[in-house]
Amino acid sequence: MNPARLPPPAASWAAAAAAREWLSSIRQHAASTARRAAWSAAVEADEAVLRSTEDGRRALYADGRVDADAMGRTAEALRQSAAAARRAAAAFRRSSKLEGTAASELMRACRACRRAADTDHAKFVRGRAETSRKTAQDTARQAAAAKKRAASLLRDAGRAENCAALAAAAGGLAGDKGLRELSLAEADMWEDAKRTRLDSAALAENAAREEKLVARVRRLSASAANLAADAASAAEAACRCGRRQQRDDPCAERAAAAWRRAMAAANRADAAAGGGGTCEGG
Repeated sequence: MNPARLPPPAASWAAAAAAREWLSSIRQHAASTARRAAWSAAVEADEAVLRSTEDGRRALYADGRVDADAMGRTAEALRQSAAAARRAAAAFRRSSKLEGTAASELMRACRACRRAADTDHAKFVRGRAETSRKTAQDTARQAAAAKKRAASLLRDAGRAENCAALAAAAGGLAGDKGLRELSLAEADMWEDAKRTRLDSAALAENAAREEKLVARVRRLSASAANLAADAASAAEAACRCGRRQQRDDPCAERAAAAWRRAMAAANRADAAAGGGGTCEGG
């Protein structure tokens, strides 16, 4: 629907919808940035696990002795991995929250489209909202998985530290059942980390590409909001002159108020995010 040809208050509702779509794109851009950071942190966690297992293999001797220094480095690498996993969890949680906010804004845009009698675009925007909501749910699950992994890595780091302390106290002699279990656990971690690092690296690359794509959508949404705002301003000016409909129309006033609220919210979000797409209309 061409906003320049809409009568008021439809032009104002169309402008409100465009502003809400712009606002949702700002949230989605921030969400994609957080996802990229999350997957990058996941890669860091995988690489730290691989370092820990390399030190762990050097620390465990066939005769049951332990290199306490090497085991200490194993524990430190595991703690670094846990810290990276916690960062990933926090970034995933932020991304999920932002995607949920974007979905809410898209639903508001959908309702504004209906009020502007643009049912086709309303259906399209609703589909985008559903996709964004699903992404929020998936990302929340990734946050929970990263948090669980961080806790597991911290437990392994504690076991490695205990082993290092016992070995240091016993002159390197620590060949007990717990040590054998630790050796098996490290072998499992090595295999898991090799596999997950490849997956995490691929997902980090995908997230970087997605971030660039969403940034472009954000710029296009800002331009569309500008155009719709200009059309709404022109319709409002014509209304004040009495050329299109009676002045002081309560329906037109409600539509104009909704448009101005949406535009103000989008402008605030854009400024807070350091964007350059500020709309002047209205």
